Parts: sequence; structure tokens; C-alpha cells
Amino acid sequence: MLIKNVVAPAIILFAFFSVSCAGGSSKKPPAVQNGKIDVSGWDFYNDGYIPLDGNWEFYWNRLLGPGDFTHKNPALTPTGFFPVPGVWKDYNGGGKSFPPHGYATYRLLIRNADTRLLFGMIVPDTGTADKVFINGRTITSSGIVGTSSKRSEPQYRNRYACFRTEQPDIELIVQVSNFHYWKGGLWNTILLGEAQAVSAEEMTRAATDLILMGAVAVIAIYSLTLFILIGKDPASIYFSLFCLLTVFRIGATGYILFTHVFPNFNWELLIKLEICPFYLGVFLFTKYIFCIFPEIIPQILVKVSTYYMIIFMLILIAAPAVLYSNLILPTQVLVIGFTLTELILLIKGLLKQIKGTFIVLSGLLFLFLTVVNDVLFSNKVIQTVYLFPLGVLVFFFSQSFIISLRTFKELKFNSQVLFSPEGNNMFNPADRRRMEIKD
Repeated sequence: MLIKNVVAPAIILFAFFSVSCAGGSSKKPPAVQNGKIDVSGWDFYNDGYIPLDGNWEFYWNRLLGPGDFTHKNPALTPTGFFPVPGVWKDYNGGGKSFPPHGYATYRLLIRNADTRLLFGMIVPDTGTADKVFINGRTITSSGIVGTSSKRSEPQYRNRYACFRTEQPDIELIVQVSNFHYWKGGLWNTILLGEAQAVSAEEMTRAATDLILMGAVAVIAIYSLTLFILIGKDPASIYFSLFCLLTVFRIGATGYILFTHVFPNFNWELLIKLEICPFYLGVFLFTKYIFCIFPEIIPQILVKVSTYYMIIFMLILIAAPAVLYSNLILPTQVLVIGFTLTELILLIKGLLKQIKGTFIVLSGLLFLFLTVVNDVLFSNKVIQTVYLFPLGVLVFFFSQSFIISLRTFKELKFNSQVLFSPEGNNMFNPADRRRMEIKD
């Protein structure tokens, strides 16, 4: 019964959204091999855009510009061919490894491009500053690339750029530096295609995050309104605060809307908004579930989540990103541990036929799958998209029904008590008249 009614629908819904978000052409695009990609057999109008994934030329601890590749120079032998997307510290090819902090130059030659085409390119955020050249011309940058922490400045921005080429071979050079985060490199996929199609993809990403932010914000306001008007169900306030926390995370990840609305948005604050849900969110979520099912969730779990939140929030507030970002992976594991524990407890409640557990469990299972997806995606184990906001949206829509039902039952109970014979004796006629007018 559990698999049929809860697990199967959640997995099917998750798989549907994963496939939908992946998108793309059914035709297999060309891949980057040894710093080169041949696009002669690809129709950008009919086949769509292509990801520039594969092994790029890689020059470690060197910031090279277009002029450095103008003439044949034997000193410019690449350090190797580095996988993109990828992070430096995870590389272990050819007996070479790289630290998370440093600087490097990536180079890619795009062969046999259509000179009549207006190209478009999406350059996502990198770790943690970059400068991009196309055929000797700077087309975009994020932050300040440098050879030390004092000479560099981190920034996250998703960017769209368009360009034309007068020659069939396109030279793409990306300088990257990182001295402020626990990992660095070109960790996201760069997209290349016909300008209009790539621009549409960028707008779709922005609209998706904006719609999710708006939907979750509406749910938060609705729950907060219920708490203000009724004021007796603490689950509503915890639920509302968790929604608001999610709104901030959506704006700080994915398309990173905050940096588009506020171009000079502080990078440290952006990282705190991204990581905060792993700490404060666990506490709010556990308290919310405890308020709904106190007979299922033990008090010790609430205490553990409280101590966990206090310790890590203090670290997040006091320490710089270069230090607390090293705790991201361990805390992600802890978040999965908390979620699994609550899943098991809710399953036990469902087996005991406790009302409401079916809806909460279905939404939570879907949310858990999106959390796992985000952890794997952020560590480059899988190539999907961030789905945590969508998981929260599905979960919160299901929970809004639970909270509405609880509020309705409370109002119905109060109304029955107020107008019962016992309720008539609780208030004098003047008090009852004032309450009726107020209602």
C-alpha cells in the first residue's frame, strides 16, 4: 500500500519534472575533445543549442589572453585537458591534481562554424571569477580575475552574450580564479547556439525561478495571514518562515535573480543566503512537522535540530566564506540524515493510520528526492538542474491544504463552542454581541 499510494506517485512526478527540465534536442550534439569541437554537422536553427562539455585545454596558474596564442609558442604547452564542467580539486587525471584555490586559463577551438549566423552564448556562474574572450574580444566577465585573494573579487552571475564570427574557427578563452570558496573552476555548462534560441532559453530559466519565487511567497503570505488571524497554530508560522527562507534561496541559486536585480549584490551575502536553508531550514521544518504530528516526532529530534541550527548559524554569521564553505558537504549529508529520519517517522505514522501523514509523506518524499538531486548536481555527480525550489513548491502546496484544514477545524470547533449552551454561559449578552459584530 505504501509503495502504491505514496512512493510510486512521488517518483513518477519527480522523474517527469527531471526529464522536462533537462530538455534539449533529441539529436546527440558534438562533444569537446582535446580542446576542440567540430560543429559542421550541427544545424543550430533546427537542432537547437549545444553544451560545450568535454575536455578543454587547461593552463594551471597562468592567466593567458588571446595575444598569447597568436604566434606559435612552445612555452604554451597546456597543463592538460580539463573536463568542463568540473572543479579543480576533484580532478585526478594523468597523475595530476589541483588545489581548490588558484587561477587558470581554459581554451576551446570551435571548428567550422557558420559565419552567417548570429551566435548566442549562456555563461553561467563560475568558481568564483571569470573573464571570457571570443576571437580576441572580451564578451563578458564576472567579478575580477586575479592571481591572489587581494587581487581578485568573487561574483556569481549568469550571463547571455551574442557575437558574430568572420572566420569559421572560433577561439574561446576563459580565465578563472578562485581564492574565496571551497571549490573553483568552470563548474557549469556553457551553452552555444543561435542567438534567439539561446536568449529564449535564458528567459525560460529566469521566468521559471521568478514564478517559483512568486508562488512560494504567496504560500508564505497565506500561512502568515492564517497565523495572524487565528494565532493558535504555531505550525503556520514555522511553515511561513520556511517558505520565506526558500524564496531567498531561489533568488540566490539557479539563475541567481538577485544579481540581475542588484548587479552589485554582495557575494558573501549571496553565499549565506544559499547555505542558510541547510541550517535554519532544518530547524524550521522539524518544528513544523512536530507541531502537526507531536505523537510521531520525538522531542529529542527537535532539540538536536535546534542545537544543529544554532552552532552552524553562528559559524555562518561569524566566519568568512573561504572557511564556512568547507562545511557545505558535511551539512548536506546531515540534511539528508534529518530528512530520512523524518521520512521513516512519517511512514510509521502512515502505517498507524494517523490522519494527514499520507499528504505530508507524499510531499516530503518528493522534496527529499529533489534535495538528493541538488546535492549530486552541486557536486557534479549528475547533470540535471537545481530542483529543490520545485520540490518545496510541490511540498508546500500539499501542506497548505493541511494547514487550511487544521484552521477550518479550529474555526468550526470555536464556532460550535461559542454557540453551544455551554458557550452561551461563558459570555454575557454584551460580550457576545461585540464578538458577533467583530466576526
